[in-house]
Amino acid sequence: MNWKLIVCIILYVVAFYLQILGMMNLIPIYVSTPLFFIIILITLSMIINKKRFKGFKGF
Repeated sequence: MNWKLIVCIILYVVAFYLQILGMMNLIPIYVSTPLFFIIILITLSMIINKKRFKGFKGF
C-alpha cells in the first residue's frame, strides 16, 4: 500500500472525529466541515488517479 494513501486514511479518521465534535458544538462546524470535505476529496483523487494512463515511456 502506498504511504500517501495510508496518511490520507489517517487524516480522514481525524477529520471525521473533528466533524463529530463539530456536530456536538465543541468546535465550530464551519471549520470542521470544509476540512472533512477537503480530506475526502484528496483521498478519492489519490485512489482514482492510480489507474490513469501516463503516456508511453519509450520516447
